[in-house]
Parts: sequence; C-alpha cells; structure tokens
Amino acid sequence: MKNAFKDKKVIIIALILLVVSLGISFGLFFITASPQLNLSIIPYNYLLWIFGFVFVLIGFIWGDARGATWRRKNKEWDSKLPDDLNTSIWKTRLTFYIPGVSLIAIGVVFEIIYMVSGAYPFM
Repeated sequence: MKNAFKDKKVIIIALILLVVSLGISFGLFFITASPQLNLSIIPYNYLLWIFGFVFVLIGFIWGDARGATWRRKNKEWDSKLPDDLNTSIWKTRLTFYIPGVSLIAIGVVFEIIYMVSGAYPFM
C-alpha cells in the first residue's frame, strides 16, 4: 500500500476525480439555485454523500475483482497474492478511495456545520 501512495499518477487521477465530483455537486446546486431558471434546487449535500459512497464501492469491487480474477486464473485460492499484483490492486483502489473518503469527510463537515448553525453552507 505504501508503494501505491508514492505513485504520482494515482494521486493526480484521484484529485481529478475529486475536483470533477465537487464541480458536479456544487455546479448543479448553483445552476438550479438561479432564480431566473425557476427550477427546484438540487441539494449538493446529497450528491457529496452519493459520490463518496460510489467511489469507495467502485474501489473495493474493482480491486477485489482483480484479485479474484488472478486467483481463478492461477487456481491458487489460499495463497497470498504476489507483491506486484497486490501493489497494482492497491493503486486501483486508492484511485477511488482517496476522492471517496475526501467527499465523505466534506459531507461530515457540512453536517456538523448544519447541526451547529441550523443551515448548510451556501444555502
């Protein structure tokens, strides 16, 4: 897992996924909050939670599927995975875990702000 954190490509892709999901969440909110459009407002806090859990789920399933595919292909059900495959699986997982956990953390901070002040930020 430590080797996966050292790969710059993993970090860059994770940051791109984070920025895109934040852009979609807040972009849809600010577009629908425009009074000229007369649309119902899409709350960004729900989208943050949805994106966060979907990213964590994708990272878990994709990494687990890669390990299961190798085990089925080589018929080695109870042995450890090779180190190079394990590093590759963790690179795949971290690409989705980093934005997923970040979005969940942002959602928790916004929920704390809601509990303290009675309103979500930007609303």
